[in-house]
Order: sequence, then C-alpha cells, then structure tokens
Amino acid sequence: AQYKPILLLSVIDLISQQVINENKIFVSDELLNTFNKYWNILASEYKGGLHYPFFHLQNEGFWHLVLKPNFNGLQPKTTNKLKQAVEYAFLDNELFELIQEPGSRKELIDTLITVWFSASQKEPTEILNINDNFQGVTDQELEEFTSKSKVVVNNDFCEESPNMKPIRDFQGETILLPDSEKYLPSLESIQWHRNNIFRA
Repeated sequence: AQYKPILLLSVIDLISQQVINENKIFVSDELLNTFNKYWNILASEYKGGLHYPFFHLQNEGFWHLVLKPNFNGLQPKTTNKLKQAVEYAFLDNELFELIQEPGSRKELIDTLITVWFSASQKEPTEILNINDNFQGVTDQELEEFTSKSKVVVNNDFCEESPNMKPIRDFQGETILLPDSEKYLPSLESIQWHRNNIFRA
C-alpha cells in the first residue's frame, strides 16, 4: 500500500517545482526518477514499480486516467506497458489547486508522512519543503542550505542565464528564512539531505 502515497509524494514534489505545471501527469522520466528516489528512501526493502500505483490510484476517486484508444483492458505489468496503455493521469481540480498552495501542500505532505511512514522516515518532508523554497533546483541536486543558512551551488552546475542573475552568483549568500520556527527545516534533516541527495 506504500506505493500510492509514494507516488503522491512524487507528484507533489514535481508540482512544487513546476515540472508538472498543468493537471496532466505523464509517465515521464522525471516522475519515474522521483518515484524511485522516494521509494529508495521509504520502502527500499520492498520491490517497487511506478506502474502499480499509477494505474491503481484511480480506485481512490481523486486520480483519473486518460487511456489510449488501443488499451486492451489489462493491468500494465511494467512501466513500458503503462506508457503504452495510458496517455496521462489527472487529479480532481480542487486537489490540484490545493497542491499548488504552499500551506495546503505542506499539510498534505505532513499527513501522508504521518499516516504512512514512521517518524524515522520523515526526511522526505524536509526535502519537499526545501523544494518549495528553490523550485526546480534541489531536484537537480544543485543547491542546498548549509547550517549557517547559506546557499551552496553544485560545482558541476552549468547554465545559460541571459535574462536573470545566474544561480551560481547566489553562492554563499544568506537565505531569508521564515519568521515562524514551525516552518524552519531542521538542521538534522538538511544534513541528511546533503549526505544522501545533494552532491557538492
């Protein structure tokens, strides 16, 4: 049953980074890689596969599938078979809109982690919250907080940025953190993220 919440966490992650920017969830490499990342963190003792929850979440009422015309009606047994069977999934519009709001998104993430995973496995909450601050960057493992709230940019990061300040120019700058302590990421979780996700 952990397949489904891990897929939801993956979708929330990609929406927070605006990788998914419309209510169409394709069986993309980005989704597959994000699902595998969270699967390895939360359920590595089990064999996982994106095809199972992507297809079966339609039984929950808020996840809907647009099937390809030649779909044969059989449950896809692999990700490749899933791609052949499904055009994309979409969420209830109300849920999709809620996920785009940082406050509602945080509540949903906290609920998923609390209900489905033990306290020792709550690092994904911090990863997703950090992604809210640096949309589209931490998923590429480029940018990270330090214990002194400074920006660190991956040494291998290259970009073309003709119309805005390059990300590398933010190296060493102080991050403006929320005033409320309840929204601050824990240093322990940041260090975990640095050791397991980010590569300086």
